[in-house]
Amino acid sequence: MLDNPLVVREVLVFQSFGRLREIAKILHGALEILRYHAAVSSLLLRTRLPVRGLVEANVLIIPMLPHPPLPARFATTETKAAFVNQLFDAGAKHYDSVVDWGFLRSGAGYRRWALQRHGLRPGHQLLDVACGTGLVATAAEKILGSAETITCLDPSEGMLAVAKSKLAARFVVGRAEQLPFPDNHFDFLTMGYALRHVTTLDEAFQQYYRVLKPGGKLLILEATKPSGRVGAFLFKTYFGKIYPFLTQVFTRSRDAREMMAYFWETMDACVRPASVLEALTAAGFTEVNRQSLLGLFSEYTAVKA
Repeated sequence: MLDNPLVVREVLVFQSFGRLREIAKILHGALEILRYHAAVSSLLLRTRLPVRGLVEANVLIIPMLPHPPLPARFATTETKAAFVNQLFDAGAKHYDSVVDWGFLRSGAGYRRWALQRHGLRPGHQLLDVACGTGLVATAAEKILGSAETITCLDPSEGMLAVAKSKLAARFVVGRAEQLPFPDNHFDFLTMGYALRHVTTLDEAFQQYYRVLKPGGKLLILEATKPSGRVGAFLFKTYFGKIYPFLTQVFTRSRDAREMMAYFWETMDACVRPASVLEALTAAGFTEVNRQSLLGLFSEYTAVKA
């Protein structure tokens, strides 16, 4: 049958069509890759950066996210801020009690100890970013002697309402990425367990650098998932399962439970400490350092030159 020239020609034509289909598949895959890179390019920020104080250059940089978007919570980084605000507004009244027993009532003493060790002193102008219900600010007040030099900033009005009942500080509604303060204004800037909730590390750290005075100190407290398998398993078991479950049992609030469940999701997805240190250095900070406690808690410090 294959001796027939007509049959041979038809077979060759069929094989040619098969090859064309394969080529079409390859081209389609290449097109999908180009579409992916176009989507990534849409996330790039065009920023004017000083180059060693000599010239200014337009540089394309990829923003460093504290963690990837969580599809079950928000689809894009643009919708993250609204979701987080709603989450904390709803759970604000339960936050203090949940954090208190969840960390075995050790939080207040630890926060004050950390602030003292890292140099907070009476007379300092302090900015507490993402102050929440004021847990870091109230610890700072004990060191400073009053709340007169404390400014508390948070995007959640529900959390700020709780904080206002505790201390007579200055309260401002705002976000870390857009601080409504002048340059070189604060001696000390704190952020307690909220780094995972900013939109991008780059924008937040650039703002921190801008509002600190030369020689000003930055202190970020954060919970960090252990790198070891056993530690990571125990961390996940407690923060991912036990903590949210007990939160609902004790508060009878689904909002509070969702807030603690989200805590775990962001801790699990958060960038590793090396990336945080890299972003601090890129923002211009010096003496960038991380101190780890028990393999669970991170104290990031940096100084504005």
